Amino acid sequence: MCLVSLTQSNYTQAPPASPNVTVIFGAGGDLTRRKLIPALFHLCDAGLLSDNFAVLGLGRRDVDDDSFRDLMAEHIRDYVGTALRETESNWRRAVVEKPFGQDLESVAAFN
Repeated sequence: MCLVSLTQSNYTQAPPASPNVTVIFGAGGDLTRRKLIPALFHLCDAGLLSDNFAVLGLGRRDVDDDSFRDLMAEHIRDYVGTALRETESNWRRAVVEKPFGQDLESVAAFN
């Protein structure tokens, strides 16, 4: 289950994937931190990962399960913090929930 949500609006209404295990070779590396973990985060955020999804990370360093989980959680916190800061600094939109005007002409006058 994904605990933090940035946005789910960028994804189609696809069903979650079947239960599976994703194996990451070089799990302690830069590619995992910069690309793979954010990608998995977005899949989770979109509800596209099964509740029975797992990651098996393999690397050269001798790291126990809890330390690996802590490292991945740190990567996610770093990524989410950066993504939220970028989202907040680039926030330039207005959401209009209800239509204004009674016809195209009156809506154009509103703008």
